[in-house]
Amino acid sequence: MNHASELAQAAARRRHHGSRRDPAINDAVLEATRKLLVTRGYSATSIDLIAATAKVSRPAIYRRWRSKAHLIHEAAFPDLGPASCEDDIAAEITRLCRGALVMYADPVVREAVPGLLHDLRLEPAMRRLIDARLEAAARRQLAGQ
Repeated sequence: MNHASELAQAAARRRHHGSRRDPAINDAVLEATRKLLVTRGYSATSIDLIAATAKVSRPAIYRRWRSKAHLIHEAAFPDLGPASCEDDIAAEITRLCRGALVMYADPVVREAVPGLLHDLRLEPAMRRLIDARLEAAARRQLAGQ
């Protein structure tokens, strides 16, 4: 076996045997992010401030989220799972409009959206992630799952 493949196998073993991530950290970080968005706004919500509020380290956040935009997107839009689909098109449009009204009435979403739209222009990877997440949710809904 050559040296490169030995290194690759060692790296794979480390990835599979690393410590498990504590879901309580995720919850604390997401909750701190939501709170700070409402009280401070998007631009004043920093990773340092989120870490201090959640009582976690910056590396704990960056192990889970690539950037502030990734974290805020997940905090503001936690569930993009399948929703029921109406057979009647008018009822479906009504359901979608009501859902949008409820979503944008949420103070977290209202604070997150303008900053996320700005950051999406600067972060193509984030745009691709959101596109993929929305597409996956739409495909699940169309498949009836």
